[in-house]
Amino acid sequence: MEALFSIIIVFILIPSYLCINNLIYILSHIPTTTINSILRSKGLILTNDTYVKHLSAATVDLLQSTETLATVNNSQSIVIQWNTGDCTYPSALATTYSTEIVSIPICFTQVCTLNNILQLTITSEQLGAAAAIFMDYYSLHYFTMILSDSNEFYSNVAQQFSSYLIQRSHLFERLIPMSNFSSSSSLIYSLKSRVFFVICSYSEELSLYSTISSNYQSMTSAMGNVIFIFVRWSHHFLSFYTSRFSPNITSYRPSSFPILHLLPLDIRMTNTLNGLISNYDQLINSTANVTFSDDIVFIFNELENVDLLLQTSAINLTSTNQSTILGPITFDSNLKRSFIHSLIGLQCNGSWAIFKYINSAITNTNNSVNACINYPFDDITIVVVDNTGWHILRIALFTLLGVAVVCVAALIAFFIIRNQRNRKQLSKGPNKIILLPDDLMFVMPKGSIFTSKVNLKNEAHERSNMSIRSEEIQAGKTARYNGDLVEVKKLHIGPLSLRTKVMRQLRQLKDLRHENVNTFIGLFIDQNAPALILEYGHRGSLEDILKKEEIKLDWNFKWSMLNDLVRGMRYLCNSSIRCHGNLKSRNCIVDSRWVLKVTDYHLNETYALQNAPRQVDIIDLLWMAPEHIRTSIIKDDVATVMTSSAAGDVYSFGIIMQEVILRGPPFCMLDLTPKEIIAKIKKPPPLLRPSVSKQVAPPEYINSMKQCWAEQAETRPSFNDLAQSIKLLNGGKKVNIVDTMFKMLEQYSNNLEDLIKERTNQLEEEKKKTDKLLSQMLPPSVADSLKSGKAVEAVWYECVTIYFSDIVGFTTISALSSPMEVVDLLNDLYTMFDSILEDFDCYKVETIGDAYMVVSGLPIGNGKKHASEIAVMALTLLHACGKFKIRHMPGVPLQLRIGLHSGACVAGVVGLRMPRYCLFGDTVNTASRMESTGMAYRIHSSETTAGLLEEIGGFHLEYRGVTEIKGRGNYKTYWLTGKDGFDKELPAPVISENNHGLDKELVKLAEKSAREREKLESQKREAANAAAAAAAAVATTTVATIVNVSSSNQIQVKPIVETVSPDPKSKKSRGSYISAANNHDTNATEDLLRFTPPLDQHPSAMTNSTNKFPVSNELPAKLQPMDGPDGPVRKSTKAKW
Repeated sequence: MEALFSIIIVFILIPSYLCINNLIYILSHIPTTTINSILRSKGLILTNDTYVKHLSAATVDLLQSTETLATVNNSQSIVIQWNTGDCTYPSALATTYSTEIVSIPICFTQVCTLNNILQLTITSEQLGAAAAIFMDYYSLHYFTMILSDSNEFYSNVAQQFSSYLIQRSHLFERLIPMSNFSSSSSLIYSLKSRVFFVICSYSEELSLYSTISSNYQSMTSAMGNVIFIFVRWSHHFLSFYTSRFSPNITSYRPSSFPILHLLPLDIRMTNTLNGLISNYDQLINSTANVTFSDDIVFIFNELENVDLLLQTSAINLTSTNQSTILGPITFDSNLKRSFIHSLIGLQCNGSWAIFKYINSAITNTNNSVNACINYPFDDITIVVVDNTGWHILRIALFTLLGVAVVCVAALIAFFIIRNQRNRKQLSKGPNKIILLPDDLMFVMPKGSIFTSKVNLKNEAHERSNMSIRSEEIQAGKTARYNGDLVEVKKLHIGPLSLRTKVMRQLRQLKDLRHENVNTFIGLFIDQNAPALILEYGHRGSLEDILKKEEIKLDWNFKWSMLNDLVRGMRYLCNSSIRCHGNLKSRNCIVDSRWVLKVTDYHLNETYALQNAPRQVDIIDLLWMAPEHIRTSIIKDDVATVMTSSAAGDVYSFGIIMQEVILRGPPFCMLDLTPKEIIAKIKKPPPLLRPSVSKQVAPPEYINSMKQCWAEQAETRPSFNDLAQSIKLLNGGKKVNIVDTMFKMLEQYSNNLEDLIKERTNQLEEEKKKTDKLLSQMLPPSVADSLKSGKAVEAVWYECVTIYFSDIVGFTTISALSSPMEVVDLLNDLYTMFDSILEDFDCYKVETIGDAYMVVSGLPIGNGKKHASEIAVMALTLLHACGKFKIRHMPGVPLQLRIGLHSGACVAGVVGLRMPRYCLFGDTVNTASRMESTGMAYRIHSSETTAGLLEEIGGFHLEYRGVTEIKGRGNYKTYWLTGKDGFDKELPAPVISENNHGLDKELVKLAEKSAREREKLESQKREAANAAAAAAAAVATTTVATIVNVSSSNQIQVKPIVETVSPDPKSKKSRGSYISAANNHDTNATEDLLRFTPPLDQHPSAMTNSTNKFPVSNELPAKLQPMDGPDGPVRKSTKAKW
């Protein structure tokens, strides 16, 4: 029973333990793409779907995210990135999910009534307590808040922060909006506050630095020492000081930079500032093109919560101090996180450092900090006025004069410094605008010989911004800047003037930031051909996509493109540049994420500031509004554009809608040239517009398009109106182009899985065939080593047995056979050998001609078994050869001569191309000599092999005697004649004086077979020639008949036959040759097939004789002699004449 009870307890506890590692749900307003672009690999746990699930915390998605949480049952905890600072919703979730930990990264009120709420960041009460300690330390009573009016979030922080200070008897004097600070200097001078608490965004903070630095001298003259404290509402603002995001403030003088940052830190973070930010430096992606923002702080809050929840169970989460990749987490006895506040400022050397710590009191960090800052003290002072008349007036006059002089000097210095700083920022630093040739590396087309220094000067006028992604990128159109591809837009304006207005305009273009507006990077200066540098569109332009028929565009796709275009144009029209001026499908690029972006904007004003006319091709006027066409100057095929407007951009958008609907160029349905179309638009009536059928698009699209190209500019809708109408075109639903593509890919993937499975099976089959072929060419162990990329080293084998064999008289048989017959003979023979070889523990090394080499005992050793394996295999091969029939010579037996020898050798793979497994050593040579000194149908064995066979037992050996082995001396050799239990019939040995040729009877038999084949082939040729001659005679008769019928005047021509008497000398020579040949038939044939001169004649006598050659018709064609200068010439290279 106790064991059963223990098992039940284990099964109860296992599910609760497994729940710890389930999903963590994060409610956040930050998309995962932003997280991946900011964090390195250690931070990617936030986007790992295996244990983190993201839900949207946006207002429109909050209901759906809550419903998702209500249906899940596998979450360990919930992290709520609530960017309002309000804790109502997280508290409600903690109450609902009492079994789960609800972590609140940003919450400015203390939540302590619920045990399952985890709060890891500072509260407004703790920030206010630190600020109160600071004010009490310097006897300050008044404070003023400078607040960003860009986000409600900052208002919530400021409200709770100021409320706490007011409760501690500090006086809240004034709230100054960030937008009014620079214009409220006269109001600031009248304040009693000496400390200004600032809550704003990163970009607003940088702009405030400049304002404070420029006005600080006048503020101190009027108010005394003042200080600005920026309130950091999260300890993750440490990322602000990293090398990636730390602002460039070297142009500000530290002595005039009275700025501190009130930053909360965990109580255990007491080392140097550089040590604190090291973790953030390692986590931040330095290659990401992003600036510091509140979202980065939110991301690090999420990362800290998730890292803590992944490594700690819910039971002991707050009972001990924890550590994450971002630093320690310390809890006090009340399960609240303990913080220490730091005052961070700028040292005299221009670097950031921690000046003071604020806990229960203020302590200095160390004496080595060189803080160039004057702290205010006691803002309640009693001013005693001396009414001594002239003395007071004189002091006042001198004071006013001094202040005026200082102000004038400061103003002059300010403008000079600001001008120099602006110019420095424009040409240096990471955010520079002016780019030089050394900054860019131009991408050249294939085959180009140019270097990266490309002169951008082109034809006299702009060629209408050719489509960015043409089949070949044109030289100078694309470049690399800081490793990224950029677009180069040439400006045909001659020498460039960088006046103040031009620099201001470039700064405006640089500050434009929108996901549907192509980012302006800078102005490229190259002699007389400057260019605008913009981001690169990897997918090409909208025109490119519409031209590619393989890209399927449904209405969701088209709607997404048009929606992106409207959003980008609405941003441009609401920005400082007001209009585009050159909108067309070529100026709408698509990035790698299929997001459409507007590019080449504000070009008309750029040309106007340089006093240069902007010229375009006449075809570009097809997108231009009628009122701007009428003001343009057209000459030949070039037009000079004079005006532009936002209403003109709306007209251009209507033309683009026609392109998207029909997937064709503007006015593609009209059979008119661009000149004719422009002429009709310029001088109505009638009004000329594209004609779009109602069947090709929904009526709402066509109505919106027609409204855009209205003749009167004031009747056209604005882009704000178009944004609403475009949204209604899709029923008010949000459609992401990526989601649409995923649906298309899903359908494709269903078919692709089966196709991949089929291809994988085919690949496996081919791999098996390849492995089988390789194992047939090389030993399996060697083949496996080669496939795995390992080196195959040569191996020494102490004792192996090697088999050699060849065919007796193979040269004679080859001479009497055609090449194909020889190949068929060897193929039949070796196929039989290979099939027999499979039954024995042997490895076929190679075949050379009629030679066959086999070895046993390697690459895998088999003890002494190698000798018996080779011996039995040799007996089996000898038995098979006795019954083997040559296809083209069935009467000629195949006589095999075999040699065996045992000994040591080295085996290894030789060569890189077509590698071969070869054997080396004296054993190989000796085995070859055993074969060459053997006899037909005999197995010639060395004494070593014979000894091994006798030791094994059962083999029949016959002592041959002492045999002379060339190069080795005399050896005792043996004949292997059989084996106990081997009952297969062996062919009778052939006793002959010549062991390398065929006997006379076999030679005659081979000759007879050859002559019969030659005769049969000759008869076939004669029959074919006779048939061809008969066909030619029939054709000739037919032609002659036709000529006789068609010709009325026939011309009779008598043929003249010329006869030539034969040469008597030639006839006599031929007859004598035949007569001599008949006498020499027997001797010459014997000599030819034996390949040695006859014993009764000297070679020289045979060579000089003219009457001892066989008659040509008595020998096969392959053996017929060829006349040479000294008599007949043999075809065989082995004959010794």
